[in-house]
Amino acid sequence: MWGFATAAYQIEGGWNEDGKGESIWDHFAHRLISPIIDGSSGDIACDSYHKYPEDVELLKTIGANFYRFSIAWSRILPNGTNDFVNQPGIDYYNRLIDLLLENDIIPMVTIYHWDLPQALQANYGGWPNESLVEHYENYARILFENFGDRVKYWITFNEPFNTCELGYGLSIAAPGILGEATQPYLCAHTILKSHARAYRLYESEFKPTQNGQVGITIDTEWMEPNNSSNPDDVAAAERAIRFKHGWFGFPVFFGDYPPEMREFVDDASPANQSRLPTFTDDWKNLLKGSWDFLGLNHYTTELVTPGGGLCLFPGWSCDQRVTKRKDPSWEGAASGWLKKVPWGLRKLLNWVKNTYDNPKVLITENGWSDGMASGLNDTKRIGYYTDYINNVMKAVLLDGCNVGAYTAWSLMDNFEWVNGFTHQSLDIMASFTNCAIIIATLLASAIGQCPNITSRAGWGARPPKGTAVMRLPVSINVIHHSVMGEGNCTTTPECIKVMQEIQDFHMDGNEWDDIGYTFLIGGDGVIYEGRGWNRTGAHSPGYNDISIGICLIGNFMDHLPTNGQLEAAKSLIRCGVERNLITSDYVVYGHRDVRDTDCPGDMLYEEISLWPEKATPAP
Repeated sequence: MWGFATAAYQIEGGWNEDGKGESIWDHFAHRLISPIIDGSSGDIACDSYHKYPEDVELLKTIGANFYRFSIAWSRILPNGTNDFVNQPGIDYYNRLIDLLLENDIIPMVTIYHWDLPQALQANYGGWPNESLVEHYENYARILFENFGDRVKYWITFNEPFNTCELGYGLSIAAPGILGEATQPYLCAHTILKSHARAYRLYESEFKPTQNGQVGITIDTEWMEPNNSSNPDDVAAAERAIRFKHGWFGFPVFFGDYPPEMREFVDDASPANQSRLPTFTDDWKNLLKGSWDFLGLNHYTTELVTPGGGLCLFPGWSCDQRVTKRKDPSWEGAASGWLKKVPWGLRKLLNWVKNTYDNPKVLITENGWSDGMASGLNDTKRIGYYTDYINNVMKAVLLDGCNVGAYTAWSLMDNFEWVNGFTHQSLDIMASFTNCAIIIATLLASAIGQCPNITSRAGWGARPPKGTAVMRLPVSINVIHHSVMGEGNCTTTPECIKVMQEIQDFHMDGNEWDDIGYTFLIGGDGVIYEGRGWNRTGAHSPGYNDISIGICLIGNFMDHLPTNGQLEAAKSLIRCGVERNLITSDYVVYGHRDVRDTDCPGDMLYEEISLWPEKATPAP
């Protein structure tokens, strides 16, 4: 899948309309002495609260598969608590979600993207106070109840590092608290507990009927040793990425903070009074495995060496005892911290694969800011995407990383937090340049998105029980028929029902991890994603990890599939070859060539025997 991302405060506007309450970013930007560089605010921003149909039209025009947007907590619960639910807020997001689905765009919802209701900050002190765990769970429940019938991808938190370190440690983001020594660690502890409670709530009460997926988005730079031949630099770089990504990733995957964090923060804290909180065994159990996917935001790379000396200002930055810098030769963006280092993303994806046992990763942000971009002459941003997406392709196709989506930041020019409107971090400019079209082409190539494919989310697939990555490219295509669905898959709604029935039979009847085929093709001529390009199938024993399994829905013993089905199968294979997912010297087998079976039916087998790529029966 590929798509674009935004955040509510950065685009919606309507900051006090229709019952919306004040958020910490409303409060922060309205200070008498503005902390925003250009004195602006998100009061109007992109006015998406009123112009969301135009946003959807932009997404439709460039063919995005999904749209990642956030919900403003204070638009739903003006006071942050569930004592009053603001129905106009519910109505607004219902209209947006419905319009996306009407245009075949999958909604991906971020539950929290930095805009805590100000009432919770004023009454409780914000995220460092664990009282917010219950309020967040109540808020999440309302979202699941109202939108979960249509939303199948939920992100509990976006970049909790920035919420905690920038907002409660360094005072350079809302709510503007200066408390580096302790407040970020307390903030993170509360956010992790809130994530765990929301994940387990969905898992126990909503997932059985809604069949969605819940994850968390964690941001990090790639931490590259300044000298990869120096063991001290290598150790420092690993420590740095564990302090950044592992701060949140380790609890979600393993149930507790990275051992390096425990060691170094304890060492830098007063005796027997560690500034890093601890989890009880119950919380560790709730946290461990609280993911269906990992959201990953990445923009740039740091060079890392060991740090030393006395910590004059104890806190996250100093506790890890490292020094970071950027190579001055790296090309820079309008944002001073953003340098173009495309190979860092490939290394990061491999680190995630090796550290967390190759989880499903959705790249939920990646992009470039440019203060000089002008109309169609947006060459730096195009170059950034070209090179970064190329490295995603290498990570997936050559390294076996499990990447399921790529999200460009952002859909439109927006309010860029403390930088106001001074930077362009967009992909579709106000003048609607062809930059987005170029990005669309690159993304389609990177993720292997062929024309006329309905994604798993599009047909309501259940999450798999497990996955195994298949190395690509492969040289074998195995053609099947389903028997199930005969005569009942001539329209898309019918085929979606058949897809769900086939998956249920494979998972519940055969006790497989997922639907068995790589792709299925309905009588409507639509290709439906099964396991997808780089997942080992369950369609042909002995060939599952070295072939693409293509199933034409129906029973073709005594009649042929539709022309639409046959052409879609050929188109799918051509697409795989073009994207280097299938070798150019590929062969085609019928299922009966590799196993004792009547599949793919006499008439379909006779048809594919006429294809020039059809091989003789396998030994």
